[in-house]
Amino acid sequence: MGCPAQWFPAGLAFDIDRQTLVLFGGGRIAAPPGDINDTWEWSALGGWVLRHPSTIPAARSQTAMVYDRARHLIVMYGGRGTVGGTLPCGGEVASEVCSADTWTWNGTDWTLWQPQSSPQPFVARIAYDQSASAALVYDSSAETWSWDGATWTLKASVSSSPTPLQATPVVAFDPATRHVVLFGGFNAGGTNVHSMWSWNGRGWTSLGVNAPLASLESAAVENVDGITMLGYQYPNGLSTGPAQTWVWTGTRWTQLNPRHEPTASALGLFADPKSHQVLLVGTDFEKGNAIEIWVWDGADWNQLV
Repeated sequence: MGCPAQWFPAGLAFDIDRQTLVLFGGGRIAAPPGDINDTWEWSALGGWVLRHPSTIPAARSQTAMVYDRARHLIVMYGGRGTVGGTLPCGGEVASEVCSADTWTWNGTDWTLWQPQSSPQPFVARIAYDQSASAALVYDSSAETWSWDGATWTLKASVSSSPTPLQATPVVAFDPATRHVVLFGGFNAGGTNVHSMWSWNGRGWTSLGVNAPLASLESAAVENVDGITMLGYQYPNGLSTGPAQTWVWTGTRWTQLNPRHEPTASALGLFADPKSHQVLLVGTDFEKGNAIEIWVWDGADWNQLV
């Protein structure tokens, strides 16, 4: 028992079948600082439990994780950090080394895969494309890759037309349109952008809509009813003002006014179709970056941890 000790930003994914949140790695803020390689699981019944798999990936932070519904596995790709890294991260962090490896977690142990090619490893964004039954990655070089359970396939790049040119965006599956959507991030000049794009399995299409959420403080996920997408933003860093909860209908954003708003900056939102709820996992800066878990029941937020 226990709980993860103020780690940011760790990899997170939610196992829908087991109704279990999985956390891997992250950077320890408390002494001694540094990246770690612990695997934690959380469930509503059991709380936080530190797992001890026989195979353990190298320590890292900012890894991309998502639950593969078709194969009932959590997919983890890449990560930032010097432990076990093999490739320069690139850009302003060229002195750092990133990991470009692919792992899956079955609830008991980690398995390393050996695909012939892989996305760029630095701050890769990942979502599960239910229409294609595949994990979709949008990487730091504006390339789009798909994981079919064994192989990464390049689907679109900067030579594709049109394509988003936005670093560190939010990506999420939109059940209203059955497409993965992308919004926010930064352009080549370092300016925060809000434009939205839709992925149809073959290419990107601009939606001509600006998201009201800033990418570094936001997360989005399929809503509890599987009809709309829920977005959440907490003021931390670039954004100001109160926390905000929004719903995307497939054509427009509408701000909701729940009685309570989470006091944590979201590391991720995760749909739980079995309970008809959405989990928010985040950290509260004013409480020493302690991990909090909140639940959205379709009308209001309530804190669980």
